[in-house]
Amino acid sequence: PVYAGVGPDGAIYMADWYDTRLSHVSPLDDWHKESGRVYRIIPSQTQPRYELGDLKLLRSEELVDLFDHPNKWVRQRAVLEFGWRKDASITQRLAEYVDDKQSLEALWAIHLLAGLTPGRAEQWLHSPSPDIRRWVVRLLGDRRDTQVDLSGLAEREEDVQVRSQLAATAKRLPASLGLPVVRGLLKHDEDLQDPHLPLMIWWALEAHADDWVQVKQLFADADIWARPLVREQIASRLMQRYATPAEPADLQRAAELVALAPDQTAKDRLLVGLTRAFEGRAIPALPAGLQETF
Repeated sequence: PVYAGVGPDGAIYMADWYDTRLSHVSPLDDWHKESGRVYRIIPSQTQPRYELGDLKLLRSEELVDLFDHPNKWVRQRAVLEFGWRKDASITQRLAEYVDDKQSLEALWAIHLLAGLTPGRAEQWLHSPSPDIRRWVVRLLGDRRDTQVDLSGLAEREEDVQVRSQLAATAKRLPASLGLPVVRGLLKHDEDLQDPHLPLMIWWALEAHADDWVQVKQLFADADIWARPLVREQIASRLMQRYATPAEPADLQRAAELVALAPDQTAKDRLLVGLTRAFEGRAIPALPAGLQETF
């Protein structure tokens, strides 16, 4: 099969074709033209149907009403129609749909119409729907929006999937905005045992590791070192990240990181990362702060 998807009638459609070649590297028009097939898969004793016709013929107000349609294809196609026709006059009606019904389709349509303003985004970051909050965070990250501060949401967010999206978005923002989000996420001690969140947070932090001024400011806070996520998941990885290149500038950052550690327990976690950085190779000349740690 080369395609599988749900059709407007609710049936599943699959397409395939046969070709004697195993690749498509030849620029010549010599591929097989007569072996393609389309399958329609439906439950037995049912008759798929679609009664709405061509959605592009509907008025924008009628398209909004389709966001309540039980057929997912219809809802998603309505969103695409808004994106294609660029009718910004319907934006306020769509915003009301987000407010009243927590409609993701309305939110996506607003995004396609360039109507997700900072004001609307900040409002919907307090939405009772975690899906709305998650997708606002996602869309802000998609467009690298620097006008909305997500650090407050990162600190108070109770939904684990929204926190996961916050970590993904923090990686895409400038360090000055992304690291405050990381700080907020590190305060969720409950995520220590999550199979994904610790690494998601680490990837967000590692993406900004070269901005040492910002990272140093984050780890100058003793409260950060007390967090289980930092002690068990982050500290050793950050030390390994700075020590592995073995370049003087990176090793100096590693030494400064040791100096920021508030107690011996924190330094012991850094030592784990330092040791891993030099497994199987010679130890280079280390700055004084690292020599004492080693």
